[in-house]
Amino acid sequence: MKHGISLLPDCRPARRPARDYFADVLEVARIADAAGIDYIKMTEHYLKDYGGYCPSPLGFLASVASCTSQIRLMTGCIQAAFHHPVQIAAETAMVDAISDGRLEVGFARAWLPYEFEAFGVPLDESRARFQATIEAVLRLWTEEKVTEEITMRRAADCAIGSLTSLGAGITRLAFASPARNRKREGAMPPARRPGAGSSPDRSPVTVTTVVAVALQMLEEEGLEALTMRRVAGRLGMQAPSLYWHISGKDELLDLVADALLAGLDLSALAAEGGDWEDALIGLAIAYRDYLKARRDAARVLAGRFIAGPAFIRNSEIMLGLLHDAGMPTRDATYALHLIVTYVQGFVLQETVPMSAQEAAESRGATLEQLRATLRDLPPAEFPRVRDGADDLTSADVDGRFVFGIKCITAGLPRVTAAPDEA
Repeated sequence: MKHGISLLPDCRPARRPARDYFADVLEVARIADAAGIDYIKMTEHYLKDYGGYCPSPLGFLASVASCTSQIRLMTGCIQAAFHHPVQIAAETAMVDAISDGRLEVGFARAWLPYEFEAFGVPLDESRARFQATIEAVLRLWTEEKVTEEITMRRAADCAIGSLTSLGAGITRLAFASPARNRKREGAMPPARRPGAGSSPDRSPVTVTTVVAVALQMLEEEGLEALTMRRVAGRLGMQAPSLYWHISGKDELLDLVADALLAGLDLSALAAEGGDWEDALIGLAIAYRDYLKARRDAARVLAGRFIAGPAFIRNSEIMLGLLHDAGMPTRDATYALHLIVTYVQGFVLQETVPMSAQEAAESRGATLEQLRATLRDLPPAEFPRVRDGADDLTSADVDGRFVFGIKCITAGLPRVTAAPDEA
């Protein structure tokens, strides 16, 4: 656990003159440094009562650096939307050099309307400016030459070798976004820094490339690997830069889910003609086989309602079959949901371990042991379970699946014909 001092805009001129306030907090910083406190942090705000004495966290932290030797210096946070990336990158690198590598930089989106008005920045551009500025600053810190088209700002074409040297000690990037939690902060690993004179190979990153990398990671490492940080690392970028393309993990999983469905083409099966029940059973079997062949696909898709092109295309095919069977729109959509969730749930069930023993034993041995246990139950107390021991422990998973989907399709006409009780 780390302990620190966070200076918020909670001191007003009427309470304490600026000169006295800064004398006090600098003395607190010296005491904290001597006591081994981990960090001191100041935020950035302007105007009115909440502005307080904190228009420049970097200016304050430079002062702290001059009278301390070990305490970490944290901006908590710089309001990225109000600054040019070159300004932020240069000033943070300077304070980091002055403090001998003790600076930790945090960014915030800003949220007070009157601050946006004072700087002439539209409030609805907050997120775009926040993301674009952080991405540009990261590049300015880590690359020898940067040409960056900065959203809603002039392009920056800079030869800035001095910044990569000055900023070498900036070891973490914290960021906060009012869209999630106005006071949330997080830490990221050290920024990737090429060696002197290197020119990293930066292939253009698009949503398509992000999804392709995420799909590859899903197949190689499973669902747990799909974090924004790890996907960004695989792409050779920092997580804040990834947020420029993807708003967060939920959107990433939505895109991955639709990409998974893109390879499922139900049109050929639906076009074969014949009985609608047989067609639906065939589609359900094909969907199950498709999910089983792709690692954690059912886990990604289960409970996730997506409106991507692949989902819409396959939904249209299945709804067409249900409408051809004479079902009204509401019943057809309910039936679609029932079939999809049955398939996904079945795959989830059959791909998890049967018991703790299965990790060490084969599935067949586990079933045989369970079968013997059920056969040994007292006949007077559990006659039905004893009689069904063989079928309850049957390894015929395919047969169970087909039986279930047949029950669903056979029951649909009966439910559709019943009076609407909704």
